[in-house]
Amino acid sequence: MPRTTQLQERQRRREERTKLTLLPAASEEIVIGPKLPEIPKLDLADDSLNISADLIRGKLKEVSTSSTLTRAEPTTAPPVKQRRRI
Repeated sequence: MPRTTQLQERQRRREERTKLTLLPAASEEIVIGPKLPEIPKLDLADDSLNISADLIRGKLKEVSTSSTLTRAEPTTAPPVKQRRRI
């Protein structure tokens, strides 16, 4: 890739980042991955199945909300080993 094309791409990416930072944030929550769509509630014609389905829906909501609120710690790279001379 020619140098001028690389510079233009880098400048374009930088402008896109600044546009994103200038937009007002809707909320300060951190989103990791896509959000799950709301699961429609169905009547399964059995009380035990309905209870199990409600528990599963609740767990899915809990997991999806907890993944958006936690912040991943950046991992530090191990120190670079010094080369041995033979």
